[in-house]
Amino acid sequence: MKQIALVVSCVVLLSVGAALRTARPPMIAEDSQSLEEKYTPTESEVAEIRSLIHDLREIADPHVGLSPTMSGTGFAPVPWAVEMHGDILMNHGLKASPAFARLVEYGPKALPYLLEALDDSTETGLTVEHGGGFGGMRYAAPPPVRWVTDSLPWPPLRELNPARPIEQELLDEAERLHQAGLAPKRRRVPSRIDPDHDVSDDASADDTLLDLISRMRQFHTITVGDVCYVIIGQIVNRTYMAVQYQPTALIYITSPVGDADVRAFVRRSWESHTPAQSLYDSLLLDFRTDYTSSAALRLAFYFPEESEAVFLDYLERLSLTSSEERHRWNRS
Repeated sequence: MKQIALVVSCVVLLSVGAALRTARPPMIAEDSQSLEEKYTPTESEVAEIRSLIHDLREIADPHVGLSPTMSGTGFAPVPWAVEMHGDILMNHGLKASPAFARLVEYGPKALPYLLEALDDSTETGLTVEHGGGFGGMRYAAPPPVRWVTDSLPWPPLRELNPARPIEQELLDEAERLHQAGLAPKRRRVPSRIDPDHDVSDDASADDTLLDLISRMRQFHTITVGDVCYVIIGQIVNRTYMAVQYQPTALIYITSPVGDADVRAFVRRSWESHTPAQSLYDSLLLDFRTDYTSSAALRLAFYFPEESEAVFLDYLERLSLTSSEERHRWNRS
C-alpha cells in the first residue's frame, strides 16, 4: 500500500499547486483514536528511537540542514527529495547518518522523543567553522521573529504555515514583541583562536600579532539537540536548518540548545497528546495551502492508507484550463 501511495504522490508532485486552493476543507481522519493506536510506537520501537537519538552524537558529516556551504530542504528516506535554496558551487559532502535517516522514517512515532531531546547538549563529531575575513557566522533569531521583522535569511524559508492556528498564534506573539522592541536580535558567533594554527617561535612581536589575528575563527559544534531540530523539520514539513549558508559568505546557526526561544517555538508548534493525528492534519493543511508537493510526499510515506483518498480526490479535480492554474503548474 505504501508503494502505491508513493507512486500516486509522485504524480501529485508533478502537478503541484494546479487545483488545490478550493473551498473544500482539508480531509481529516475520521477516527482520531484509531489513528493514534495505529501509529503509537511499541515498547521495542521506543527503545530503538531512544537508541537512535543517542547515536546522533556519532554524526561527523554535513547534511541538509547541517551544512555551512548550502541551504535547502530534504527528506532523508527519499534521497532525491533534496531542494537547494542557496549554495557554494562545490561538492558539499552531504551524508545522512543511518540514525538520522531512520528517525525521519519513524515520523510521528519518533516526534515526541525528538521534541524531548531538543535540549540535549551532547556534542556530535561535526563542527562548523567560518575562517574569518569577509562574511561571518551568526546565531539566527527564532523563525517567527525572522518572519515579522522582515529579516528572513535568503531565500524566505518554509518554517511556518500561518494557515495553521498555533503557528499563526506564534507569529502574533512575535509581532507583539517586535512592536514593543523586545524581539530577539541576531548575534555573532564569538571568534576564538584556531588551536591547530601554529605561531612561529622566531616571529617578531608585530608578526605574532598579525598571525594571531589570522588565527581567529568562528566555530559551532553541532549538538544532538541541533540535529533533532533538523529531523523534526524533515518530519513535519518545515525547513528547520540548524546550519544554513546564506550568500555571501554568511553562516547562520539556529540552535534549540543554545536558544531557549527556538526550543520553545518548536515544542509549542508540535507537542501534542495525539502526535499522529496532529501531524496528519498539519500535512493535509500544508497540502491544500502552500507546501503541496513536500506535504504530498510525507502524507504518502507516513500515512499511505489514510492519504490515498486525498490524492485520488486531488487528481479527480485537477484541471489546467485556466491561465491561473497553468501558471501554478509551471511554477511548480
